Order: sequence, then structure tokens, then C-alpha cells
Amino acid sequence: MVKRCKAAGVNVFVDGVINHMSGLDGVGTGTAGSSYNGGSQDYPGVPFSNKDFHQPICYIENYGDPTEVRNCYLVGLNDLAGGASYVQEKIAGYLQDCVDIGVVGFRIDASKHMWPDDIKGTIDRVGDLPEGGRPFFVHEVIDQGGEPIKVQEYFGVGRVTEFRYGIKAADCIRGNDFAGLGGIYDQGWGMADPEHAMVFIDNHDNQRGHGGGGSLLTHTDPWNYKIGVSFMLAHDYGFKRVMSSYYFSDKDQGPPSTSPNSDCGGKWACEHRWASIGNMVQFTNAVAGTGVENWVSGSDMVAFSRGNKGFYAMGNVNGPFATGLPDGEYCDIISECQQMITISGGQGNFKPHSTDEPVVAICVGCGKSAPPTTSRPTTTTKRTTTTKKPGPGPTTTTATTKPTDPQTTVPQSTASGTCCETLVLSSNGGIAETYPELLGKYTQIGEDNDRPRFKHQTILTTMHLHYTVDDHFKWEGWMITANNNQTFGYVSNKGDNYCPTGIESGWEFQLVTGWTEDPTLNVFCDGSGPGPNPTDGPNPTGTQPTDGPGPTNEPGPGGVATTIVALKRVTVPGSDVFIIGGVAPDQPIDITLYPFAENWESYMHWMVGDDHLDWDGPEVGQGTFAPDEDNPVEYPAMGTPGAWTTNDPTDDFYYSLNTFGPHYWFIVMDMDCDQTQDGWFEFSTIYSIGGEEGETAISQEACTGEVGGTAPFTSTNHIARCGFFNVFTYGLDTCQIDAMPPIPDP
Repeated sequence: MVKRCKAAGVNVFVDGVINHMSGLDGVGTGTAGSSYNGGSQDYPGVPFSNKDFHQPICYIENYGDPTEVRNCYLVGLNDLAGGASYVQEKIAGYLQDCVDIGVVGFRIDASKHMWPDDIKGTIDRVGDLPEGGRPFFVHEVIDQGGEPIKVQEYFGVGRVTEFRYGIKAADCIRGNDFAGLGGIYDQGWGMADPEHAMVFIDNHDNQRGHGGGGSLLTHTDPWNYKIGVSFMLAHDYGFKRVMSSYYFSDKDQGPPSTSPNSDCGGKWACEHRWASIGNMVQFTNAVAGTGVENWVSGSDMVAFSRGNKGFYAMGNVNGPFATGLPDGEYCDIISECQQMITISGGQGNFKPHSTDEPVVAICVGCGKSAPPTTSRPTTTTKRTTTTKKPGPGPTTTTATTKPTDPQTTVPQSTASGTCCETLVLSSNGGIAETYPELLGKYTQIGEDNDRPRFKHQTILTTMHLHYTVDDHFKWEGWMITANNNQTFGYVSNKGDNYCPTGIESGWEFQLVTGWTEDPTLNVFCDGSGPGPNPTDGPNPTGTQPTDGPGPTNEPGPGGVATTIVALKRVTVPGSDVFIIGGVAPDQPIDITLYPFAENWESYMHWMVGDDHLDWDGPEVGQGTFAPDEDNPVEYPAMGTPGAWTTNDPTDDFYYSLNTFGPHYWFIVMDMDCDQTQDGWFEFSTIYSIGGEEGETAISQEACTGEVGGTAPFTSTNHIARCGFFNVFTYGLDTCQIDAMPPIPDP
């Protein structure tokens, strides 16, 4: 099942119950056939005995005592001793089995009843996902205030369930205070920060009055429920979870015997299919990484944009709004394009299409929308090999000027009263461990308090570094916050420098225990360090290879030779990977791409007319691709396309030359080696939906493999060999070069 789901683009998350076993009164046989006796605490199928549970047996009566909550028995369930190495090994083994079959993450039940360090000791024993990266963990921590156990204690082990979100949403919506949703993230309530919160309107427990129940919205109140869930999906706070339910008259009633596929609207509620909910998932994905802007609200309505990617309105809405979107005609995704909305001068008129669906939403590239720009921008920017790797940018109108001296890089100025356009934040201390999503590039976008304001943007994160002044708390200094109008956030420094690059100490980050200093945090101008500072382009022909380990360079083939670039890059569903390159700064290389099988549909469209590996993105006449037969939008390529492959022979996108694993993008081509630099060429990777800016600078090592070798020049791009099988990983300095195998038929 897991493999089939993944092949259809559906990731599987397991609900992991690892705090306890059966009740003390339970005796019987498990679903896999092993016996158990709760009274004697005997579970031979694991095996667990009474030595593996908290002793002596006690019951939770006082939720004001964290030790009792975490060491005693929740509603009479045998409570595992999570701090014991043997118990951690057994639980980690179970989680690892799930990962090995393709599960990508876990919702950990009853984490509130386990010590965070015990959880960490367990999940740290679980290996990386086969496709790379760590498994996703979200922890059930019912924290509604008034108790000593707080969600912030669990930030070090993953995301946490934010139960107060649903309560506050219900209060605002039922109380005709829709404007109050603007403060849905309420730090005064002690809510988890946006990077750690999993938000939801209701769940399987609290819709029945269990597990932190309260005054909530559920599927039994459809109009208000659509308002609440659609707002959650439209807003930028937290990681979202959507509920799908069945109708019940008894809170302990089990599911119907009918299939939800044939009985939605009967015994099954299937609220995930309601237009104001299910169709909003497309909006959520389309606007990922953007902030809330153009906010308008009243007692019974809310409207706002997400950057320049989408606009959402709900409730009593009927009139014009400033959207911040490019002009064009957009599909109202709630009406499934029965209503089209025209944006002119950034303005549009909005009204829900149906009285049954109190929501209207549009987004760039969604449905039948056809604005003048697309969510997969083309690339015409000239690429040069500089320490700061220039990206293609979000539009097609920019051209860079070649540096006058291709052998040097000039750091951006940080003289008094000036600051560089792009900062880089790095850390190998507490900030890297607690808030790794805050590290990376920040681009100057404006001013706050007579100092520059910077924005950090990724596919999932938007952060601002700016100088804040809070008269109430009599504090001012540099602060990283989610929104640019916030005063307090996650990282701070009391230094009053005009530019934060001049502040070498005093950087602190927020923990539940208070502010903690991270002496390793470094703020520097992009292109000025720290780390290696490679030269700006290839050395002249005949330059000796750089020193370093690796096989001796053997002469490569001349003329046209079959060449492979295989690049590992895990992307979000819907992303496509491309490479741009040649010989820096602007020399293209003639290529002819090999076809793949017909199921590589986008690749087969984009390979048409791609006759050069070059720095300019798509070629004139290169093929385009429309992913939806009912959607007229044709998406251009962003360069030379890659074909996503896996080494799983049961998968539709299995490719026999991929012996490495999933998420390897293959470019198989005939290349004119005479146009390369001594048989070597450079390339950089870009991808749609979050990777348009290109890779960070590469400082390539000597290549391993049966051929291997060291390039005869240095570069901040990947460097590959013409006529060989080249293997790389996105963003890493490593490379592997092997002899060319026979190319399989498509």
C-alpha cells in the first residue's frame, strides 16, 4: 500500500503509539498473532516484560505534576519506560521498519506523557529516509494553558499539535469577530511558533469531546466549518492538517460499514471533499513561502493576499479588493472555474459563487487562470561563475553584466551607513539545532527604523531580519520575526549597528526557558565568506589540475560523445529539475537529448528543441508542457530538463541506469566534447516551485568513481566530464565519474 500511494504522489504518515501498550486488564492475541497479558505486563512478541515499564504502577490524577503525567499510567495503560535504552531500541526498530517500507513521517501519540529527552533518544536511532532527509515527526502535546507541560518543550524533537488554534478560530467565527483571526497566532496564549505548530480546526478526539475537547467547529456546523478550515489553509501560520470524518450519534461509535468512496454525504461526512476545503489545498501549495498581505477584515468577513501568488476572501464579501496579483483572468478555484475573476491594476471584484460555499480564492497558475506570468518562470539571465551564484530570478526580463575581471570577486560594501543587498546567516550551534529554517540568505527589501529590512524566503518559510523598537518593553535591536510588522520573534541582538554584519557577538535565540546565546551565529554579506572563495571561471586551457586526492585524469573522448549527468534532488510534488551551463561565462555546448519512455511526459515535451547546454534557460522554439488537459496554460522549460527516476523496478519511473535510489534526475545526451574546456563542462541546477534562484556556490572536490578525476579549473558550479557518467547531489561538493554504460532503449 505504501509503495502504491507513493507512486501516486501520496506520502504516508504513521500514527505511532509508543508511550504505552495495552491496558492492565487486557489479555488476548494481537492482530499479527502474538499473545499479550496486560496484567502481568508480558508482551512476548516484542518482547516486553514488567522490567520495561515504569514501576511502581501509578495513575495520573494531578496534571499539575509533570513527573506524574509522564511516569504514571494514562487511563490504566501500561506505561513504557521510555528512558531505558532497550525500550528505545525496540521502539526505534518499529519506526525504522516503517521508514524502510516507505513511510515518510509519524504523528506520535501522547507525547505529552513522555519526557522530551526520552523521545529524542528514540527517534535519533531512526535512520534517514531512503530518498534522503529525516523522517517528519509531529507530537501530540495537548497544551491549552494552565498546566506546566508546554508545547515549547518538544521543539527539539519535531513539530507539535497546536490545540489552541481550533479553539481560537471557533471563538472568532462563532463570535462574529472574523477580524480577530488576524491574531490567530497568539503568543499571549503561549501558542507554538509558526515553524513548529501543526494546526487544525478539529481532530478525531476533540470532535468527540476527548483529548482537549472544547468549543470547536466540526462538520456538524458546515458553513462555519468551511470558513474555519479554508482560512487555515489560506493563512501562513503553521503546518496544516485537514480532518475527514463520518457521522456519529455516540462518541464511541465506530465507522460505517459502507465505503466512503460510494457513501460521501451519506454516513460519511467527507469534509475533505467539500469545495471550500478540498479545493483550497491547491491554493496552499501555490502560495507556499509567501506572507499575508493586503489584509481587510470585519465582523463577518476576511480577505487577504499571499504575496503576489494568491488572494482569498470569505464570509460576507461582495466588492473590489486590492490583491497584489499580476493582471489577468483567474479561476475561482472554489467554483472550479465556473466563476472567473479579472484582475486589472491589481484590483478585482470578489463574491462567493454559491451560498453553500462561503469562500472565493484565486492563485497564480491555478485552475484555468492565465495571468501574464506563470508559476514556472522562464530564465534568460546570463550566468557567470562568481562566488555568489546568480540565479535565474522570478521573471524573464533581467540580464546580468559580465564582470570586467573574471578572476576576482569583490565583496559587497558594509561601510558605515551602507549594507549589502544580500546577507547570509550561518550557525553550527543552538540556532542551527533549534531554528535551522532561519539560516540562509536574506535579501534587502526595505527599511525599518532607519535601517535596512531583509527577507528570507524558501518554499515553506518566510522570515524577516529587521531592527525593531518596542517602547512598552523598552527594547530595541535586530530581530528575526515571521512578519515584518512584529517586534519580537526567534533570534535577537541588541546591537544598534546600521548593518548586522558588523555585530560579532550577542546573538540570542528564544527557548521555552528564555533567551540563550549562540556564539556561533555569523552574519556576512553573500559572496564574502565564510568558507572557500573559489575563482571566477575556468583557468586557461592547459592549466594544471588542482591538488587533491582522486584518480589521475585520463584524456576524455573528442568529438561527439554520449554523456550522462545524474543529479540527486528531493523536490516537492509538481517540481521539475533543469540544468543550465556550458563553459563559463557564456559559452554553450551542442547537445542532443536522448528520449525516455512516454510516461516521462513533461521531459519528452521539454526536450524538443533543446539543442544546447547553455546559460540562458529555455531556447527559442524549445517545447512547452501543459500538465492538465483541461488547463490551457503551457509551462516553458527553465533550461535543459532532467527526468525523475528511481531504482525501484516496480515503479513506473524506474530507470535501469539508476542504481542509487529515488529522486535522481537524469540528463542523457550526446555532447560535442570539442566545445568543452579540456573535456570538462560546468552546470548549475534550478527547479520549479522553490528552486528558481539556483544552487549555492559549489567548491567541488576531486571526483571519485572508476574514472574520477579533478577538473583543470576551479568554479562555483558543478563540473562534469564529457563522454562519461557523472553523478552529483544538489548543493554538495561531491562528484562521482564512471565509464559510460550502454544506453537502454526508451
